[in-house]
Amino acid sequence: MDGRNLKDFSYLYDQLMEQGIMMVYHLKDIPKNAHYNQERQLLERFSISCMICIPVTNEQGLVGFLGYYRHRGTWKIQAENRDGIKILGHIIADAFKKHAIVSALNRQAYEDDLTGLYNRMGLKKYFEAKVSTLGTIHEGMVLVTINLNNFQAINDALGYEWGDRLLMSIGERLQECLSEEEDLGEYGLARYFGDRFTLLFVGKTTPKVIPIVH
Repeated sequence: MDGRNLKDFSYLYDQLMEQGIMMVYHLKDIPKNAHYNQERQLLERFSISCMICIPVTNEQGLVGFLGYYRHRGTWKIQAENRDGIKILGHIIADAFKKHAIVSALNRQAYEDDLTGLYNRMGLKKYFEAKVSTLGTIHEGMVLVTINLNNFQAINDALGYEWGDRLLMSIGERLQECLSEEEDLGEYGLARYFGDRFTLLFVGKTTPKVIPIVH
């Protein structure tokens, strides 16, 4: 049952939101109605009769739970163990928070905040990851750059907000065009800087890339 989504446990979610504390959760306690059928079937499939559930929360509220389950019988939480279990829940919540911070920092480091494409560092990292995968001398990489003519004139005439909208629109359109290509293989798409977009095709040669670019 590792990695289940909180939405798979609608009854448990309702109880944790209402009580906000760790609880013993029994299969027999789940109401027999259509709203909770999926949850009941999930527990029955894994032969789970009960589970100790420790809520994992952050500033936004409930983000998950840690569950210890049994196939038979029930759980009884000893009073002397309650504080330790609560501390474990806080440790897990802190780990989620740290993971979210690291993920956000990685996005800032490797993604263009305007278009969501790779930035210069992201494309460099992509290149370094892929160059070692090329198997033969007949495989290579092709780098294509796309510059927008007279882009500064748009910024001067309409303002940077409209210039940013144009860059976002071009990034989306490039992704759409590439997704429509058959046998495209692997590629990295970046807003390299300013009005320059860069495409890095992996395992391709220039003659094969030219029709795609056109």
